[in-house]
Amino acid sequence: MRALMRAQQVDNQYHPWNSHEQMMLAKHLSYPRLLSMQRCIDIGVDSQYSYLHGSNFAFKSYDTFISGIDQMACSLSLWQGKRFSGNTAENLFARGVKYWTRDPLAVLQEILENKALANKCVWEPVKVINSEGERVYTDLHDSAWWWDLQVAPNFTHKMLRIGPRFT
Repeated sequence: MRALMRAQQVDNQYHPWNSHEQMMLAKHLSYPRLLSMQRCIDIGVDSQYSYLHGSNFAFKSYDTFISGIDQMACSLSLWQGKRFSGNTAENLFARGVKYWTRDPLAVLQEILENKALANKCVWEPVKVINSEGERVYTDLHDSAWWWDLQVAPNFTHKMLRIGPRFT
């Protein structure tokens, strides 16, 4: 399903939605929780708002809207409910508490495949110098640790255990 969704996004980057506006309408109807069926129909299908009426923003039907939500859900890694367990004293407070998790490699794949994030990612260390010629440290990619980790010829695994250091 992921491959099919990616192929369809080549022609329409907002697939399964028709446009950015329709995608934002779907977001407002479903986030932080899905509105009731009648509210979705009132706002997203039979809307009397002038900017939605007669445009391709509104949905043809409630089923069209839900179908788009389902397509998006099927293309993402699934959430799995788990419970803390254990008999040690440290785990006594957490026994039976439910939490939700996703496959971290699948999530990473989703992030790396997202073209909207491509220009926002930094893939290599950078030395940032201000107008006075001083080194600037603001993020991990311009820290000495990341630079030393990837650029220094005498890299050792000890640097990984030390963690970031800001000098």
